[in-house]
Amino acid sequence: MDPENVNYHYCDDLPTKPLPANTRVLVTGANGYVGHRLIPELIFRGYIVRCMFRRKTMPAILVHPRIEVAYADCHDKDELRAALKDVDYAYYLIHSMRGKNKLFRERDKQAAKNFLEAAEENGIKRIIYLGGLGETNERLSSHLKSRMEVGSILSSGTIPVIRLRAAIILGTGSASYELLKSLVSHNRWIPFLTEFDSKCQPIAVRDVIKYLVGVLETDNLTTKAYHIGGKDILSYTELVKRFAKILNKNVRLFEVSWVP
Repeated sequence: MDPENVNYHYCDDLPTKPLPANTRVLVTGANGYVGHRLIPELIFRGYIVRCMFRRKTMPAILVHPRIEVAYADCHDKDELRAALKDVDYAYYLIHSMRGKNKLFRERDKQAAKNFLEAAEENGIKRIIYLGGLGETNERLSSHLKSRMEVGSILSSGTIPVIRLRAAIILGTGSASYELLKSLVSHNRWIPFLTEFDSKCQPIAVRDVIKYLVGVLETDNLTTKAYHIGGKDILSYTELVKRFAKILNKNVRLFEVSWVP
């Protein structure tokens, strides 16, 4: 599939200008939801894009003369060094969700340490990391804690690291969007938990891609975290109701906080 034919042109109105021709950018998690939408934008703007996959059983879907393919597991330093060779900038879009909480968090931390070490050895100019948005407290999920730990590890070296912290990413095909769509489309009555009252700040995938490309093309950025999100701060209850209104569905929520 040619990325120029599936490009949504999210970045056509960006105020930044593409970096010089032949700039090589590594995109980890190239088969992921965000990676699939980022790569066509980078190709359209003239970059050489090296797509990194963990296994050779994960074939590249996008094909283009300026797309390179690399296979590397972040727990294999030799594979990482080869994948990062001659790369100018790198996107870190990977994280683990498998295994027990402690196990996947340790694997995520080790992967980030290995990636940082290989990036420093190869003289990478900047790492861009897409992490999670959430308050730092004891109630924070292991998933979000892991994303924050990874960001801290990547930022501990000599390479400038831009951390974009996003909450729910909404767009056709995203896990959050499809879960909401399925919940509202197939249920008239939805069980309500007290956790539904917690706040979130959803952001459209097109805006996430703009941020990812924009921080690549902005000069003189130093290591820093940026919180990105849409203008609306909603409870999950409000989000479900708003989505139902868009789909013209009549849904009702009922409380099940009494369930053990």
